Amino acid sequence: MHRYKYIFFLLIIFNSIFGQNNLVPNSSFEDTIGSYTCFSYMAIHNTKYWFNPSNSSPDYVNSCANTFTTNYPAIATVPQTCYGHQYPRTGDAMVGLGTYIVYTVNDSINYFSEYACVKLNDTLKSGVCYYSVFYAVLADICEYNTNRLGMYLTQNSFTTSIGNFTNTIECQVQFDTTQYFTDTLNWVKISGTFTAQGGETYLTIGSFKDGTHVKKIGSTSGFNTLCGIAGDQHHYTYFYIDDVSLYECNPQSVKEINSKYHFKLYPNPSSEEITIEMDMGSNEQASILIYNLLGEYIKDQTLRNGVTKLNVSELNAGTYFYNLKINSSTFKTDKLIIIK
Repeated sequence: MHRYKYIFFLLIIFNSIFGQNNLVPNSSFEDTIGSYTCFSYMAIHNTKYWFNPSNSSPDYVNSCANTFTTNYPAIATVPQTCYGHQYPRTGDAMVGLGTYIVYTVNDSINYFSEYACVKLNDTLKSGVCYYSVFYAVLADICEYNTNRLGMYLTQNSFTTSIGNFTNTIECQVQFDTTQYFTDTLNWVKISGTFTAQGGETYLTIGSFKDGTHVKKIGSTSGFNTLCGIAGDQHHYTYFYIDDVSLYECNPQSVKEINSKYHFKLYPNPSSEEITIEMDMGSNEQASILIYNLLGEYIKDQTLRNGVTKLNVSELNAGTYFYNLKINSSTFKTDKLIIIK
């Protein structure tokens, strides 16, 4: 009973900060198209509202598959699947995505990523703040650890084909691209706030850069999946995804957060130096990270309470993005314009 009271209390706190309604339908993948479709090898179309927007085959995992198979483990069974041992973060279901799949080890360009896409319950409003979060964990037999996993909000359904990347896509919410995703045990929270351009109706999760823009390291696994898949010979990165949420920020709470930290960045556009004013507590830590349009990390600066100067004279003219982090959480993401 105490556990449920605690969860209820957390929901009250969460809803006081963000809007009341999750805009992502079937956010935990629990609803299936029908019990008759539940079997040992299922794809994402077997879960309600979610679909595959590209020429690939993202997997749908649900414990209901355990009773539909005589060859356990299989693609869709829980907790033992063909890619490792994993329980859903909540409920009975999750989705599996191969985000970096290559057929030739040295071919880093023509790889392909699988995607999970859903149409939102409502269209995003221009200039409005939104908060989004999803959870991911790496499968056991991945040969590569990569730095790319993000959420992309678009007006139309995202589509792509194998090896077809524009490298201009910037995810509104993404994993820290300065790090490698390596956790095969714990569900990792990936979250952030952003300001909508307006008209965004579809949410897509996956990797959106070509192989030259995906940082990767080898990962050796001796895990036996019992499905005949050898992890050290299967050239991909594979994630499980669960609990996807998107909320409109409560305007009053956003105002209170901005008032608390008194963040200001100027001039923007800039040519030589930007000034960052930050008012924060003595036990808090803040930093700003700069990325180019390809999503490549450029530089960062630890911020101190008060005024911090950041030299940007070495940057070429163009549009960049900055990511302001407070206590390791994303506080603000916005554009930085460099002029010469």
